[in-house]
Amino acid sequence: MSYQEEEQAGLRRRRSKQAIALAMQGRWREAVVANQSLIESFPNDVNAYNRLGRAHMELGEYSQAKEAYSRAIELAPYNMIAKKNLERLSRLGEAMVGLQADSQQVEPQQFVEETGKAGVVNLYRLGTREILAKMVAGDRVYLKIDG
Repeated sequence: MSYQEEEQAGLRRRRSKQAIALAMQGRWREAVVANQSLIESFPNDVNAYNRLGRAHMELGEYSQAKEAYSRAIELAPYNMIAKKNLERLSRLGEAMVGLQADSQQVEPQQFVEETGKAGVVNLYRLGTREILAKMVAGDRVYLKIDG
């Protein structure tokens, strides 16, 4: 790898980390700008398109999210992240009108699993497909026990 290629790879890594950090802080508008800037420099960056789609979804900008995920699939036809989110957007359909985007900051520590301190359970009767389509990783849910 040449010096120039190494510099480009380093720049791409740094800018990707910045975009991820903005998203983790719930700074979605800034995350959109960061990912768009990254795409201008690296137009085939599939991960940047996935992040851009997520940021647009969080802002309630569903048509832009659809465009970003569609571009990710053009670049990588087997991209499961983009496919899953496009499917989610199509399931939402008209329910997207008036849907409020919730951009609360999510603490990454909530997702860390520690051996002996965390468990995995199966949940049943979660809700309708329409309700589930509106949910994303990081949404807060509350466990309600009936009976």
